[in-house]
Amino acid sequence: VAAGTGNWTAAIFHLGTHAFFKACLFLGAGSVMHGMEHGGSKTPGDITTMGGLRKHMPITRATFLVSCLAIAGIVPFAGFFSKDEILGGAFFVHPPGWPIWYGKVLWGGLLVAALGTAFYMWRLYFMVFSGDERSEEAKHAHESPGSMTGPLVVLAFLATLAGAIGFPHLSGVKLPAFTHALATWLAPSVSSEWHEGYEIAGHASDATTILLMVVALAVGAAGIGLAWMFYGRGPSPTVAKLVDGPLAGLAKASRNKLWVDEFYDATIVRPFKTIARGLFEIVDRFVIDTIAVNGVAFVVGLFGRLSRWFQNGQVQRYLAGLVVGAALVFFVTSQLRSASFEYRIVGDQLELNALPGGGIIQATSKLEWDITGDGKPDNHPTTGQKLEGAHVTLRYGDVPAADVTLIITDPVSRETETVTRTITEPTTVAPAQDNAGQENAPQEKK
Repeated sequence: VAAGTGNWTAAIFHLGTHAFFKACLFLGAGSVMHGMEHGGSKTPGDITTMGGLRKHMPITRATFLVSCLAIAGIVPFAGFFSKDEILGGAFFVHPPGWPIWYGKVLWGGLLVAALGTAFYMWRLYFMVFSGDERSEEAKHAHESPGSMTGPLVVLAFLATLAGAIGFPHLSGVKLPAFTHALATWLAPSVSSEWHEGYEIAGHASDATTILLMVVALAVGAAGIGLAWMFYGRGPSPTVAKLVDGPLAGLAKASRNKLWVDEFYDATIVRPFKTIARGLFEIVDRFVIDTIAVNGVAFVVGLFGRLSRWFQNGQVQRYLAGLVVGAALVFFVTSQLRSASFEYRIVGDQLELNALPGGGIIQATSKLEWDITGDGKPDNHPTTGQKLEGAHVTLRYGDVPAADVTLIITDPVSRETETVTRTITEPTTVAPAQDNAGQENAPQEKK
């Protein structure tokens, strides 16, 4: 929240103070569980079996007390000053484009969170250390060794005094420089503006700042008071009646953590597991392993076995393969499939379009034209160049013979085939008229 509202110093400040008292609380919980285990407890984390441990674990209890005061925001402990900085920054913040009341709503939400924090942490403290022992194991619990309580003392000390470097700024009160040491140290590294000319920090009077501190302190104290009222001497019969009665639904929801884990599992974990399983089975196992890896190995192995059948060192088999291959080559190259050509008279131009036949061989055949009827390739009457190629255009009047012959030469076998067609002049010559395929279509000669 502090970083989101541009309160960079408060964010770093609370990160440090929180590290001290929260670490002390976690290590203190470990110390309590250690003491309960040595008292014979099989469930050392069950706080309902504890109570009265202040008499058996005084050092752990004292450090836990300091950390609970700090996390509840009680003056003069470090948590009070760092939390107050965050609450004050939220109250006065007004980023560009936000409603003017947004900071006040945010401040109210943070107060509710602070109240809940104070309540649940002091409920823990009272259930563990206050009242009488609620089990034989709690009566036999003892203090942890110095290797465990020593760090607790150091952390409790820092949780008490670390707030001294982050006192609030009051214009009417002159405080020593060290009380603002953190802000001074961070000033060159953080920005004081959202953008040019628009400052992050709001301006507040000393009275408003002090009033907000008092409210924050009162909220923390209220949380502690509620916890003492219900759990000061252990589990309260009043709470038991409420939990079994009108608050049964809320208690169940609380015990199940509002079913957040179940919701997350149903909406995130299970669908992603299904997708991951499908990708594993289809993409990894089938596509990659079966087709890409094993499939390639199978094909290579198959061709290898076939190659071993041919490449076996028997000269007779090699010779037979050579003869069969040569026969196939001559057979394929000798097949001139349905060679023909089309013609079209467009105005006074004659267009000849060769159709040498299908297949690779025919596509590379040499195509020449005979327009004089002597059976030999002719030259173009106008340009003098050879009449060759699949498409030829010349003046209709320059064709001396009625028969035009297409000469097709196979590039491999050098065999030649001719296709002759009689060019018939249409009764009415129209532009772009195609005579191929009319009633008087000529017969082909091969």
